[in-house]
Amino acid sequence: EVSGGKDHQYAFHADGETFRPPVLDYSDADTNALGDESTGYTWLKGLKRAEAPDALVCDWVSDDKQNLGTRLHLLGQPNTQLFHGTAPGLRDHSSPFGKRELHCVYVRRPGPENRFLSVVEAFKGEPAIAQVKQLEAKAAAGQVRAVEVRFADRVDLVLLADEQAAVSALTLPEYPALRFTGRMAFVSLRQATLVQVWMLGGQSLTYGEVSLTGAPGYRGRILARDEAAGTVTVDADIPEGAGWAGQQLLVGGYSDGAYAMESIRKDGGKTVVRLAGEPVLHFKEGDPFRIVTAARLEK
Repeated sequence: EVSGGKDHQYAFHADGETFRPPVLDYSDADTNALGDESTGYTWLKGLKRAEAPDALVCDWVSDDKQNLGTRLHLLGQPNTQLFHGTAPGLRDHSSPFGKRELHCVYVRRPGPENRFLSVVEAFKGEPAIAQVKQLEAKAAAGQVRAVEVRFADRVDLVLLADEQAAVSALTLPEYPALRFTGRMAFVSLRQATLVQVWMLGGQSLTYGEVSLTGAPGYRGRILARDEAAGTVTVDADIPEGAGWAGQQLLVGGYSDGAYAMESIRKDGGKTVVRLAGEPVLHFKEGDPFRIVTAARLEK
């Protein structure tokens, strides 16, 4: 979601010097067509532009023999332009003086309000996704987005809600068996039979007779830290156990503030989080933290 301003751009690139753009009516474009060259656009070469109001697909192939790569599925919207060009890429350590090109895509729409909705697919051989479609989603308040991803043998549903929408039940008219309260949900169906449900920051996820419940998350402050022991004491009352392994403690205000957890225990009535590995702790006492919970059920 983008709000405000007159010019909105969505940029994407992936590994691979083989690039397959969508078939459109392209024309040459100057880099200043995207904006002030001093912001970095000057590095772009061979820039092409086309009108692209419909859904589109772009491929980046990193291994031509295995057809190993990344596919971007971008849902369409009127008044959309697609730009693609090359820029200097990351050096290959096996050939440090070799020149590598990075293929960049820019999707441009006029403001002041826009929604860029996409699905990124990693593939080997032939891509597996047959179709990506946005679904109508209903919420009592706030914003919610839903996408249907179709494969040859299954259908996946993905829901994303903002904090305002996440506090009440979300529904999809095309899939009346589904009800979700939370930030993100995933449902996988094979021939209309439920295979898997998963939620992030969720309170409840129901599909037919199957229901998954949990705490949407925890927030608080850092009370103490012990880097040698790899532990953090927090002021929130969080259930203890080893089931937290692999989930994240997110400390606010830091670009590197995500720490994998190993377990949680109680010590004198306080909550102590043991972090995984040998973490370097950049945060300090009093910093805010949050834990966004994840839960999954497979049939």
